[in-house]
Amino acid sequence: MNIRSLLTRWRATPAGHPAIVHDERFRVGLLAVFLLAAIPVSLTNCSVFSGMFSSGHLEESYAPAKGTSPISRQDDAEAQRYPGKENSVSQGGEPNEPPRGDSPASNLPPEKSAAELLADGKLHYEGIPFVGGECVMQDMSKAFVEFSRAAEMGNAEAQRYLGIMHMLGNSVPRDMAQAAEWFRKAAENGDVTAACLLARLCDTGNGVPLDKARAVEWYRKAAEKGHPVVLTRLAQMLAEGDGIPQDKVEAAHWYRKAASQGDVKAQLQLGMMYAQGDGVPQDKAQAAEWFAKAAEGRVEAAFLLARMYETGDGVPQDKVKALEYYDKAARGGHILAKYHLGMSYSREGLTSQAQSEATFWFREAAEMGHVGAALETAVRYAEGLGADKDIVQAYAFLRLHMDLRDGETPTDKVESLKAALEQQMTPEQQSQARRKAAALLENVQWHQETAGMSFVDLIQLLRSRQKDGAQDGLTR
Repeated sequence: MNIRSLLTRWRATPAGHPAIVHDERFRVGLLAVFLLAAIPVSLTNCSVFSGMFSSGHLEESYAPAKGTSPISRQDDAEAQRYPGKENSVSQGGEPNEPPRGDSPASNLPPEKSAAELLADGKLHYEGIPFVGGECVMQDMSKAFVEFSRAAEMGNAEAQRYLGIMHMLGNSVPRDMAQAAEWFRKAAENGDVTAACLLARLCDTGNGVPLDKARAVEWYRKAAEKGHPVVLTRLAQMLAEGDGIPQDKVEAAHWYRKAASQGDVKAQLQLGMMYAQGDGVPQDKAQAAEWFAKAAEGRVEAAFLLARMYETGDGVPQDKVKALEYYDKAARGGHILAKYHLGMSYSREGLTSQAQSEATFWFREAAEMGHVGAALETAVRYAEGLGADKDIVQAYAFLRLHMDLRDGETPTDKVESLKAALEQQMTPEQQSQARRKAAALLENVQWHQETAGMSFVDLIQLLRSRQKDGAQDGLTR
């Protein structure tokens, strides 16, 4: 009995009629109607409820056609639903049960194909609140069931999704061995992304035995099918002989493929191979071309290209281009580029703008830990070259230079500058300069410790430092 029939029957049956008092199914159904009426109106956006609450349907239920009783209209609806059967509601009896046996209305929906199961699994995996009136909320458990059924039919993409769910612990306990097994099945069925994921697990030993040879095997299969992500890692492993026999020639082959697809790391590495004649014939012009392409995303490439233009190594010497690429690399945080940019400006002449730029970049490099830049900065503050004369700053950077040399015997130039500054400084100024030097050294050590660290690792380090600091505070 549907909701429309319940509403119609309720309006057509007099109060106290035995059909209301004694019909248990009717009373339960009527209760369900009132419970559904309490559902928030916003849910009517979903296709599940849109038909139930549409004004047209309610009007049909409450407004029978002229000359037709509500009961007879309900009977007609039931008759259309179950053809060949007579509905007994109009006689006060129980409504007919849905047809059974071989009736077309009772047939189960046909079994879904692997592609349909995969599509349903993706919808539940991602969750799409409102698409075409449908409500498909994220449900990892349903996604897992649908992916499992599709995977059993041999669908490679579904097998890969199962591997990801096991790897991330989505609706199932995290199990890297199971993840690797599903990735293997998907990869063997031709899923390139699964091959990359399996190679990565073997490469890092994350949850599976470390196996570099197997990693290269799967990296190579993915690379041969044109997957861009693995090309550079495969080339790197071959170039370094990382767990496998070193092969610079094959490494150059894969670097070239990745570089041609715009991978800046591959462009940089290929440029270095051409510059050194490593795995390929030496060709400085080719090296410069690849460095120029990589310079858009790698500061190391910009620095190497600047050096080539400064010295005329493999390219026509061009001081202007050298300065341009030094500046690009320096602004990207390259310590040697900062030092060389300072040197370039210091040779420009004694104009105040050039000397100011030189002092700025020397100080930038010194604060990152460049020994020579720390000494240059000290000299410039002592002489007031490119900055206001400041003997405290000069002494602080001189002490930083000495600290970075880690106990090596100071040169005569350093000893002479140190003595000259100490003669000009009061004890208070010397104490202030030592504190500044200690702070500079601490910043340098922090920079060296965090260089190349990922953002996540950096956050974890900061939290660890904060926790240690809080514990130190409690013990004091």
